[in-house]
Amino acid sequence: TTPGKAPPETVTQAAANTLAVTGRLTLAEGTLTLPTARFKIVPPGVLTLNYPVFDAGQPTFSLNVDSLKAQTSLNATSLGGVRKHYKVTVNVSGPLAGSSGSQFATRSALKLDFTTDPDDLAIGQSALTQRLAGALIGVDNLNQFGQNPGQAVASALTNVLTSSYLPGAFDRVAAGLGFEEFVVNYDPVQRLTLSVSRHLFGPLYVSYFRSLASVQERYDLKLSFRFRQRYQFSYDLDEQHTQRYLLEGVWRF
Repeated sequence: TTPGKAPPETVTQAAANTLAVTGRLTLAEGTLTLPTARFKIVPPGVLTLNYPVFDAGQPTFSLNVDSLKAQTSLNATSLGGVRKHYKVTVNVSGPLAGSSGSQFATRSALKLDFTTDPDDLAIGQSALTQRLAGALIGVDNLNQFGQNPGQAVASALTNVLTSSYLPGAFDRVAAGLGFEEFVVNYDPVQRLTLSVSRHLFGPLYVSYFRSLASVQERYDLKLSFRFRQRYQFSYDLDEQHTQRYLLEGVWRF
């Protein structure tokens, strides 16, 4: 994943922005833990990210699953009424966020394609998804996400990817690019955000925070002089052009 120039089609629109991020994230390993099942990622999974893309004229962040395969196992009753052990494979693709997605709204835009081995659990993708939904996310969660089984599982996977799996995956990105911190995070209050920090030279450090959603547009740029390991003197500038001088530290109790 590399920050850099926006794709050619967005260069004009991005000219007024201070940040452009494009990247490709390869998932070589990992586990997606649903309420009642654990899917192991079959490498390589590929996600692409891009900022800014424009939704209704507003800059936003696009995060797409190009390809992701994961597998789990469960016991279920076949069409013939026989209790069997099944290996379940799901292929995932589609937007997690962005103009073609719903920006982490209630309805997920992910496309899921299930297969089982042996293949006698259901006939057709719709019937198979309906058979699997309750076993994968539980009846209570099925009711919480909605009565559409495919949408319920897609919403559950979206939550797992954005809230649990991806934040840790970016730790490797930070190390590879030489950043002290490189975090794309999601929470119900700030929505989607980017936090970046880097050691410049000597005692000087720079950090940058920015919201990547089309609402609550915020940013914060901070240049810091660190001393005595746990203290720093900082110059801070935010989206309101408010300038502050801060004395910051870490105290242990």
